[in-house]
Amino acid sequence: MRRSNGLMVAVLVIGGLQLSACQQRPGKDQAEHPAQVERIEGTELSRVSLTEKAIQRLDLKTDQVREEKVTRKRVVGGDVVLPAFVADRSRVWVRVRLSEGDVKRVARGQPARVVSRDRDDDDDGDGPAGLTALPVEDDDDDTKTMTKALYYVVDSAEHDLVPGQRVRVRLALSGSGTKRRTVPNSALIYDRHGQTWVYTSPNPRTFVRHKVEVDYIQGDVAVLKDGPPTGTVVATVGVAELYGTEFKMGH
Repeated sequence: MRRSNGLMVAVLVIGGLQLSACQQRPGKDQAEHPAQVERIEGTELSRVSLTEKAIQRLDLKTDQVREEKVTRKRVVGGDVVLPAFVADRSRVWVRVRLSEGDVKRVARGQPARVVSRDRDDDDDGDGPAGLTALPVEDDDDDTKTMTKALYYVVDSAEHDLVPGQRVRVRLALSGSGTKRRTVPNSALIYDRHGQTWVYTSPNPRTFVRHKVEVDYIQGDVAVLKDGPPTGTVVATVGVAELYGTEFKMGH
């Protein structure tokens, strides 16, 4: 697995933090170790403390756990249609066919974004070429294919859509627009059991692993089900090195 391989590499590479301790010149400088690992009493966790030079060598960076509105989306295929039940033939309709399970994940009251399939500059339907399409309550089921059709009406007279044309449609999913705790995806680290962690920084140059539960990852942001409170400082660069240091020196 890619994650497991990444951890193995991290644990091997991280010896760099200790190598400097082994290669110190005799005398006063030898007493300064780049990293110290202390077991936290009553837990299976350790506290990793780094010198300022170690922080600079690793180019270690931090961010915060944030609470922000998240937008969940999914891009699917659709087609331009003129349904038989529509009296106004001047309006452009777009039909999207989804399984019943996928329909349940769609935010039915939210508008969609439509873009022609031949426009490479707007791959996700979210760029300037996209057209807003408003949801319509009418839908129908195809019992042969076990799919449901959702309909949207393009909310613009300026378009180049024609019946039968295939398009891409960006649908908003349930949970869009709600505030959630998030961390940069780069803050996550996975152990050999598949558990997900971040390294919090309760004090400058000090890092402690904290278990998190990820709801989903979108782009470079991980949306959490559970984890540190909003405002907690977490490492975002050098996370694998912290993990390797904790287990190489602390166990």
